[in-house]
Order: sequence, then C-alpha cells, then structure tokens
Amino acid sequence: MKKYLLLFIIFFLTKIVRAQEQPTYTQYMFNQQTFNPAYTGTWETLGFTLINRSQWIKFPKYPQTNDLSIQSPIFNLNSAVGLNVSNNRIGLENRTGIFGDYSYKIKLNDNGLNLRMGLKAGISIYNNNLTDYRIVDTNDPAYNNNIGNDITPNFGVGLFLWNQKSFVGLSVPKILNQELSVNNSDIQLTPSSTILYLTAGHVYDLSSDWKLKPCVFVQMDWNSPFQYDVSANFLYKEFLWLGAMYRLGDAIGAIVQINVKNDFRIGYAYDLTISNMSSHQEGVHEILLTFEINTMKVHYQSPRHF
Repeated sequence: MKKYLLLFIIFFLTKIVRAQEQPTYTQYMFNQQTFNPAYTGTWETLGFTLINRSQWIKFPKYPQTNDLSIQSPIFNLNSAVGLNVSNNRIGLENRTGIFGDYSYKIKLNDNGLNLRMGLKAGISIYNNNLTDYRIVDTNDPAYNNNIGNDITPNFGVGLFLWNQKSFVGLSVPKILNQELSVNNSDIQLTPSSTILYLTAGHVYDLSSDWKLKPCVFVQMDWNSPFQYDVSANFLYKEFLWLGAMYRLGDAIGAIVQINVKNDFRIGYAYDLTISNMSSHQEGVHEILLTFEINTMKVHYQSPRHF
C-alpha cells in the first residue's frame, strides 16, 4: 500500500501546471469536495452541500456561482463516492461542470489520523453568446457565431489528511488545460483550467463553550502571484460560528453559521472588496446549506468542525 501511495503522490505533483482563476469560496472549509475529491467521505454519512455565491451585483449579468455536492461512504470497501454539479456564470459566459468523485481511506494510526486519496472525473459544458457582445469591429469573424454546449472532459486528483481536530488538503481538480477555438479564428478561450489548491486548519478548545478554528486556503499558479485566504472562526456551544477572513490584496469578509440541528447547517458570508474594484460593487454574498443523513448508524463527529 505504501508503494502505491508513493506512486500516487509522484503522479499528483508532476501534473501541476499553469492555471487560470477558478471560483473562490469564503466558506471553503465546509465545501472542500468542490475542489478536492479526497474530501469525499470524510463526513462518514450521506451528505449534501449547496452553495450560492453572487458578486459585483451592481453590474448587469453579475458573476454568480451555484454548486451542489453529494457524498456517501462505502464502508465495506473503505471508500466513498460523490457527485459535484456546478454552474459558473460571468456576463454572457456560462460554464457547467458535472464531475464524479471517488476516494479511498487509509488509517495511519490508532489516534484517529487518516488519509484519503481521491480521484475526480467528468465534463465541463461551455456556452458563450458571442453575437450579443458590443464590439468595435462588427466584421470580426470571431464573433459571428455563439459557442453552444461545447463539452470538454477532465479529471483531477487530491489528498486529504485529517483527524478530529486538524486537516490538510492538497488537490488539482482539473489537470487538463483545454482550449476552444472560436469560429475557426486564432482567438482561443479556456473553458477549464489547472490549479493547485492547498488547505489547512486546526480546532483549538478555548473553554468548555468556545472553540477557535484558524484556516488557510492557497491557490497556486506558477505564471502569476499565488492567492491565499486566512480565516479565524469561533464556535460557541457547538451552535454558532462567527468568523472573519482576509484574501490577499482582494477582500475581507465575515462568516456566520448556525448549526440548526446536528445534521443541518446554514451559513452566510459577506466579502468586501478592497482592490480597485471596491467602488464599483456592493460586496459578495455567499449562502451555504449542508444536510447529512446517517444511514449507517455509525459514530461521527457532530456538529461538524470542517
């Protein structure tokens, strides 16, 4: 098993190539399946995550992302499977992703330290209404026709190391950097991109009522400055999360989450842009819902800390 793990890590690292920006979530610590297939199955329950992120709402056809993730363990095989469906709309451009996830769990010691290795595979569907753009050269052949339902396959890999208090994740959810030719012209669009994600966090017990969870989220691109988020969230009586976030050179944010029941959580995050775009938008709104069904009647951490 150690030999196969080493081969997996080597393959993982050799596939990290140039990247373009992907949707970013402020509440990423509860939504890691979107970008890391190895997170699938860490809940040890049948779980559902739904997230909506709306930004730059002053602009017409403002960017909006919707994402649904489903995960379920397969206990007899020490494995888990999942499904991730996402839609990312920016202006007249629309991207839909449908990806399946698989992870395999390795128990590293008797103190609750586990490692999951994950695979992600699926398709991206790309649409762009090029004929609706306002252009200077109306005879430009690149804008004579729309791009409709162009399908590109892709796959990714991930690692997730965790115990009851800490986690570290490393993933490349889309390895293939695919391009589309537009109307047989020299202009090319990139419907999907390759990017490296690194996440880490730890839960500290401050008192019988309070916990503190600092986290970091890094997106790496070899051809441009990397992006990272740092956040700190306080948990009161396993019921209320209150936190703050800083995204390097881009935004600050606030996070509120309520554990309505042990198996149902509602979260809201608000980002305030601090870049040059700050005067042109009214912030970013993000809503997250999670729901769990413990069909196997096994012990699991509830409410969930990450």
